[in-house]
Amino acid sequence: MKFTKFTKFILLLVSVVFFLLNGCGGGEEEEEENGENGENEKVIIPAIDSFETLIAGEELTVDTAGEITDIKFNTKWIVVSNPLGIHIYNKERKLRASLTGHQSIVQTIALSEDREGFFFIAAGCSDGTIRIWNADEMETEIDDGKQANKILIFTKDSTEYYRDMNQQLSGIQKLAFSHTDSGFLVSGHEDGEVKLWKPQRLWEDEAEAAPLDTCESHTDPITALTFSNDGTYFASGSKDKKVQIWDPKDCRNVRGYTNEAGEITALIYLPIDEFLKLKGNFLVGGGKDSKITLWHVVPGRLEGKDNVQEFILNKGQEVTALTFLKDRNLLVAGTNTSDIYAWDITDIDSEGKPSGHFQESHQSAITALASLDEGTVLASGSEDGTIHILDVDDHNFIPSQE
Repeated sequence: MKFTKFTKFILLLVSVVFFLLNGCGGGEEEEEENGENGENEKVIIPAIDSFETLIAGEELTVDTAGEITDIKFNTKWIVVSNPLGIHIYNKERKLRASLTGHQSIVQTIALSEDREGFFFIAAGCSDGTIRIWNADEMETEIDDGKQANKILIFTKDSTEYYRDMNQQLSGIQKLAFSHTDSGFLVSGHEDGEVKLWKPQRLWEDEAEAAPLDTCESHTDPITALTFSNDGTYFASGSKDKKVQIWDPKDCRNVRGYTNEAGEITALIYLPIDEFLKLKGNFLVGGGKDSKITLWHVVPGRLEGKDNVQEFILNKGQEVTALTFLKDRNLLVAGTNTSDIYAWDITDIDSEGKPSGHFQESHQSAITALASLDEGTVLASGSEDGTIHILDVDDHNFIPSQE
């Protein structure tokens, strides 16, 4: 069922009312929950009735919060955000908790996981707040005797539960964690700045809530952020039509590209080390010009052309999200027309046309894509407020006709 303009208006109105009643920053209501003496109370957060169990091949409908703004996977959790909050599922796709109470729209989320045991969930909000949860607190589960699913227990003491970073930052557009033990978090802002953080320091020293560095190059809002798989570099994309490659150790700009045809809307590093007999890091960027570009990133190179392959959509289609299904070597793109296309990078059409598409039933633009289990599961989120979880098989993937 397609959403009418009136329905979307009602959803937006409900969202605004929810913000006003609840008031990503902390609030006085949360302090009251801790009690008059501020003791370390425990709060039980059950699975909420407005969400169904998330099962492969079925859809999850978010009835009151509008579009899906982001989806992230790691080895333990499937985490989804919409304008009003963050919703956490385990690998069995059972809802475990919803993190709400944000003072503005949740625009983006990021997950970390490293060998030292640091595990964080980060949320970026339109008011410039970044909220970081120490997700180790999510390890404890109990059965309340009333529900079939277990539920999570969080400690409300801010030193163990979460920290807010809001230093008069402009709106948070994108967040990304490094994939290594470096523990870096980067945030992309509405004013075009990119900031570098070390979240674990928030639990070690309150004074370390400041960013480590600011990467200044873009002139318009950040629209995409991604770390290379080895954590050596990260890339940022912007409405200024530029892609910049950064060294997180010192926020040094080591390479840049310009897409004259349109703004950048999505970026990912491919989890491969060789393509077309080239070795190294491979970055893929999509934009509003119906084109996806794959770059062979050689930091510090002053001459030479780094873009080695282009993938083409239909005229008028814009790339809104990207992911990679490693198990099938498929580069996947979501579009503003609700379509999801894929390219087999081991057998690329000479004209860059898609190898096929995924059979989906979203009614509005795709807003988020993510892959799970080495690319055997694909998740897609949409402006229509639904999430689809697909097992990647021959039934769901439709090859293009010759």
